[in-house]
Amino acid sequence: MTDSVYFSLLGTPVCVVSPVAAASARVRACYGEPGRQPSAAPVVSASIRPDGAAWSIAVDGRAPVVAPDLIAAVRALNHELMHALMRRHQQLFFVHAGVVARGGRAIVLPGLSRAGKSTLVLALLHRGAQLLSDELLVYDPSARALLPFPRAVKVRDECVGYFAAYAPHFVGDGEGRFLPFTALDAAVIAPHATAGIIVAPRWQPDGDNQPRAITSGQGLLHLAQSALNFGSQRERSVDHLAALAGDSACFEMAWREPHAAASALLEGLEASLR
Repeated sequence: MTDSVYFSLLGTPVCVVSPVAAASARVRACYGEPGRQPSAAPVVSASIRPDGAAWSIAVDGRAPVVAPDLIAAVRALNHELMHALMRRHQQLFFVHAGVVARGGRAIVLPGLSRAGKSTLVLALLHRGAQLLSDELLVYDPSARALLPFPRAVKVRDECVGYFAAYAPHFVGDGEGRFLPFTALDAAVIAPHATAGIIVAPRWQPDGDNQPRAITSGQGLLHLAQSALNFGSQRERSVDHLAALAGDSACFEMAWREPHAAASALLEGLEASLR
C-alpha cells in the first residue's frame, strides 16, 4: 500500500509517495504534518521506494537517485526537492544559509557544511526566533524579501548535548537526526522577512561567541561563496547579493557555545534596528 505525504514549499504543492510506512513517517517529521490533497495535481511529485537492498528516490520526473539506507534516502530526497523548487522558481535567488527572523527582520548565517548554521538556528529558535530555513536562504529580488523554506532542523552528534530539553523529540541519528516541528512552538515558521544582519559563522574551540563587524563587500563575498544559482542568474547574481548585503549589517563570528552565540546574535539584530 502506497502512502502519500502532501505539503507545500515556496507556495508549490508537493506530494511524496512511498510504500514503506517508516519512510513516510520520516518525511512527515521532516516537513511537518501532512497537508490535504490539493484539488489539482501536485506541481512537484516525488517517490521514495526500496530498490533491492538500497532505496530509489525520484523527484519531478528526473532520473532516480539511489541511496544505501533510509537516512541517506531522506537526505537525497531533501536535496532533490530543493533543486526541483530552484528550477521551478528561477526568479528567486538561493544561498546556502541558515535564516531566522525576529520582528520581521532576518538573521542570515551563510556558510558551507559544518560552519554551525543548523546548531545556531536551533539555539535561536530556542530563544524565540522564527524559522525560515536552517539551510536555504530564498531571496525574492522583486520584493526584497526572504521567503521560508521550512524543514526540520538538523542536529549533528556533537551538538546533541547542547539541547537536552529537545532530546526526547529528536528523530533519527547521525547525519539523519533532526528536530520535528511538533517539538517547537506552533508559530515557529516565519511567513517572510526582510534583511537584518548577515553573520558568517565558524565553529572554533576558543571562539568568543561575539559578532565582529565587517564591510558590506565582505558580507557580499560570504554570500557569494555559498550562492547556489549564481550561474543561472549570471550578472544579476551580483546585484542580488549586493542588495542583500547593502540592506544588512554584516559580521563574522567565531563561536564555541551556541546559546551564548544566539544571545549575541539577537542583541546584534536589535542593535541594527536602532
